[in-house]
Amino acid sequence: MTATATATAPANKLTMNPTTGKLSVKRARKTKLTEALDAVVTAAPDSAAKVAAVAVADKLVTAELAKADKAAQKAERAAAAAAKRNAKETEKASKLEAREAVARGKAEAKAAAKVKPTHYLGRLAEQNGVKAPQREGSISKAWDLFDSATGAVYTAHLPQLAEQTGCNLENLRIELRRWRKFNGVEALGRMPMVEAAAE
Repeated sequence: MTATATATAPANKLTMNPTTGKLSVKRARKTKLTEALDAVVTAAPDSAAKVAAVAVADKLVTAELAKADKAAQKAERAAAAAAKRNAKETEKASKLEAREAVARGKAEAKAAAKVKPTHYLGRLAEQNGVKAPQREGSISKAWDLFDSATGAVYTAHLPQLAEQTGCNLENLRIELRRWRKFNGVEALGRMPMVEAAAE
């Protein structure tokens, strides 16, 4: 690269002190490059001094370009490192947020588990000191049978009911007592087996 023979003196800068508000002139210092360019301009044409000055100027310009290139590469590396740090921080924040969401979900589930439900299988959860069946099964099946009865249900009906539905007779007896207490129905006593069979 050949240096051009036009060199300008470094420009002075007018600056203001932010604290006092006063203006001041900052004189620009000559660098090695500006001095080399000055030497190119002032040297006599086609002289050895001019050739030497141009060589020095070329060398300094190349050095300045290499310095600028190095600075640009350094800036790129710094930007890449910053992007990598930001990506790591973002990933860390997202993991932390996910952990917090899981913890919140567990806490909400735990709190919900502590809240007693008001209904089980369409019935009140608890009534007259008796809890209703919570899950589908033989107990809820027995309660459904008692609920669907169009008349009074007596213990004398239970053997026939057990035979027809395949339910355990003892379970039916126990659940009939619980079902009566739950619904506030007084025990009506046993009907004679003849009357139970007639019904």
